[in-house]
Amino acid sequence: MMPQEPSRLDRGIGSSGTRHKVVGLTFVLGFVLYLDRAALSVLAPAIRRDLHFGPMALGGVFMAFVWGYALFNIPSGSWETASAPAASWRPL
Repeated sequence: MMPQEPSRLDRGIGSSGTRHKVVGLTFVLGFVLYLDRAALSVLAPAIRRDLHFGPMALGGVFMAFVWGYALFNIPSGSWETASAPAASWRPL
């Protein structure tokens, strides 16, 4: 059995750098979301006082992050695995 010749993308020929841009934007978005959660947790007492939120209402505000992750991470992971299962584990 003869070994297969690597494809053009495996050899780095014609690579556009799009995957590096996607990873970079994903990192920036994750960092912004982290800052948002951190700021919200620090400002929670002031938010409760100014907006007259009770503990349950403020818990609902914090749960918005959990629901966002639950609703979008699971389907996006399934889509990524279904669209390119071999590429899922390939290093960037």
